[in-house]
Amino acid sequence: MIDMKKILIILLLSSITGFSQTWQEKLHEKLSLGLSKPNPGYLGKKLSIGYNFHMFPAFSQPNDIQTKDFSWSLRHHISIENSFRKNASFIYDVGFFSTYTDIEYNGFNNLENQAISALQINMGYKWYVDHFAPLGNYLEFRSGFMFPRISDVSLDNDPNTALNGTISGGTAVIFNFGFGYGVQRVLFDQVLVGMGLDINIGIPGLGRRGNVVSLDLGEGYDTNSKSNQDSIMDYVKARVFEYNLISFKTSISYLF
Repeated sequence: MIDMKKILIILLLSSITGFSQTWQEKLHEKLSLGLSKPNPGYLGKKLSIGYNFHMFPAFSQPNDIQTKDFSWSLRHHISIENSFRKNASFIYDVGFFSTYTDIEYNGFNNLENQAISALQINMGYKWYVDHFAPLGNYLEFRSGFMFPRISDVSLDNDPNTALNGTISGGTAVIFNFGFGYGVQRVLFDQVLVGMGLDINIGIPGLGRRGNVVSLDLGEGYDTNSKSNQDSIMDYVKARVFEYNLISFKTSISYLF
């Protein structure tokens, strides 16, 4: 006589054993694929912290000397790059630069040259074309904010109107976006060096041009009026836009 209870127990044990073997095979397959898949970064190093040195052309008043000669101006950045895919990384960047004004007002060049300094904060994305991040040729896309600041602007005596006065400076906020192309190489499996070209667009600032500023000066006018302050700040935004439009970058970073 067939013992149905024993048959059911044998069938149940066989099913459990078969399921267990199938599950173990699938788990082993997934682990094998995971181990063979390349990790982000260079030799497992995904994070780099470094210094970026930007040079950009300045065609007018690059320093505090009364000159219009061409010069190269400098921008300094501290950057962090974190590889999150085999060919892509996030970037975080803080920069600083300074220049000087070349303002003319109402046809006269009697404004003292004032320093313009700017803080820049960016976040972005790098896509590497032919190697694993962060090695090789890359395309970069970023956005952020610039905070240019100008000190108070003093007027010299105008020989025609004998004006004296000061226009208060201030800090502007400019939204910035840009893109770049470059190449990076690794030295000694630890040091990352690179060079590239950046293009930046600042808003507001786009469409503003020229160093001639219209100011309301003379008898009956408030030298430090809001309209005069706005005119100076509009000039600052245009100046910063022009200075950030194109820059050539050299970088050195340490891989972690």
